[in-house]
Amino acid sequence: MAEDHLFDRNSVVLECQIWQHALERREVRFSVAELKEFTRRRNYIRNDERPNEVTLREVLLREMEVVQTVKTGVGECYPLVWKSRLANPKLDEEHARHWMIDFIN
Repeated sequence: MAEDHLFDRNSVVLECQIWQHALERREVRFSVAELKEFTRRRNYIRNDERPNEVTLREVLLREMEVVQTVKTGVGECYPLVWKSRLANPKLDEEHARHWMIDFIN
């Protein structure tokens, strides 16, 4: 259930997120050690540079399909706006300034 929930929304998750989700919603009693052993044995795809992050083969295949679909569709349609321009450059500067202030605070 934890995998279904997390991988439905994310392509890659932290393994500890799977543990957390499983522990919060567990219907059967199991220890943290049992849970860690279970995820260790799963066929997660891992990256040596980011060992705490995992994904599933099905998720990776879904991502590859999305990328391939985009690649084959590039240039197939005319753009909705041929040459965009800013309606009010002054307003955009103001929004950027406010965004930076909000971001810093």
